[in-house]
Amino acid sequence: MKRASSVITIVLVTLVSAACGAGTPASDAAKDQAQLFLLPVSTASEDAKREIADGVRELDMGRDPEAYEHFQRAIAADSNAAIARAYAAIAAQAASSAQDAYKLTAQAVALAPRASASERLFIDVINRSSRGDFTGARASAMQLVAAEPTNPRPLLVLAVVDSFLADHTASRASLSKAIEIAPNFTPAYVASSISYAQFEPRDLPKSEQLARKAIELEPEESVMYDVLGDALRAQGKLEEAGVAYTKMDELDPVAGGLQQRAHVNTFLGRFPEARADYDAAVAKATGNNKPAFAFYHALVFAYEGAPQSAYDELTTWYAEVDNMKVPAPQEMKHFIAGQQMIIAAHTRKLADLKAAVARVNETGDKLIDQVRTDEFTSVMRAQQTLAAGYVALVEGDYAAATRFANESMATDRSAGAVRLAHELLGHSALAQKRLEDAVREFELSDPNDPYVAYHKALALDGLGRPDEAKKLYNFVATFYFNQTGFALVRADAIARLKKAGA
Repeated sequence: MKRASSVITIVLVTLVSAACGAGTPASDAAKDQAQLFLLPVSTASEDAKREIADGVRELDMGRDPEAYEHFQRAIAADSNAAIARAYAAIAAQAASSAQDAYKLTAQAVALAPRASASERLFIDVINRSSRGDFTGARASAMQLVAAEPTNPRPLLVLAVVDSFLADHTASRASLSKAIEIAPNFTPAYVASSISYAQFEPRDLPKSEQLARKAIELEPEESVMYDVLGDALRAQGKLEEAGVAYTKMDELDPVAGGLQQRAHVNTFLGRFPEARADYDAAVAKATGNNKPAFAFYHALVFAYEGAPQSAYDELTTWYAEVDNMKVPAPQEMKHFIAGQQMIIAAHTRKLADLKAAVARVNETGDKLIDQVRTDEFTSVMRAQQTLAAGYVALVEGDYAAATRFANESMATDRSAGAVRLAHELLGHSALAQKRLEDAVREFELSDPNDPYVAYHKALALDGLGRPDEAKKLYNFVATFYFNQTGFALVRADAIARLKKAGA
């Protein structure tokens, strides 16, 4: 799955974490609104109801720009329809910008007193999630489930919140119950397939089974083949995944099927074919996806063992964003600079790291000025503090690196931010050969991140615990989803695994 990255903490990427592309208009697909399991909508406008239904359908199918347009039309039909603004905030992350997402969330909150009880609970989930308060969001999601016991959609919302709390067992239980309530509710199969493919404890055959059921229900929807491709890719069935992504591209040429197929070609070592697919994907892409897809083109160099070339190409793409006329240029530049920071910190290129951090700081300041909320400011300041910590790490000032990591956690206490701070503390401990401390810090970071797993394995190796290290090297070697840190360590993890006789 791939979505243009946003620096927003999260305004619930609910329903489907899919590509943003054009496709079949929702009006035909959503004609049977009972199949959508919509939440109650407090509006007398039939036009607003229809646009909301069509927009929800587009969200379910991963077409955020089209969903955003429907929700905007719903708002035009009834400016007091609070839930239309809440849904628009979700779609805005990929279709527009963080600034618009926060603005729409605030508007939904202001209009919430006019809405039904269920709508108010849904809006509260969106609002709390946007501020990183996933514990509070979960409480409201639980109330929403209780208020709508025969509707699978609140269970889907609860599942997403639990996923961000890293409680994947609870998330899957909600999705299973949603399927039990509504066996034809495709978004629950999609979300469940993604969960089993990408989060521990993984169940890869089950992920594929769920994806194939989704295709059975919606055979003409491109996103279903995206989900199947991911399920196959997670199992190392790369050739089959490539076939699924080709089908995805045939059904919807701008949804990103070629970009997904390019990932497959990268993992197969077909680097020229990967670059050709990435080029075609960028040419077809719209909106924020254009620079997001371009970023992966640069990563091919990292997989080839040339991280400096990857860094240099990203410098070119960073400048090119301003000419792409995307909805959120500063967000996309911020994302690219952050990936450059990972490369430079890993390769210990101090000058490059400082240049990347300067870009992170510049774009972060501009985004703070655009969004103008305390919560968003805290997120950006925590990121900037963490970036300073990596500079200190590469300079060998481990005391400063530790101080910056702790300051970052104090500034942004969300679970994701805390895990990133512990990752920095792990790298600092590893650099000082405090291996027990390194293992402990990496265990407090993201267990699903192969870059973290690789460095934890290095620490375990140094402690004379090769069997534990081997399991982690195997996790990295058989990971088939594209990330910057992973691109930097994949080849070495495979080599270490072979050396260990696995």
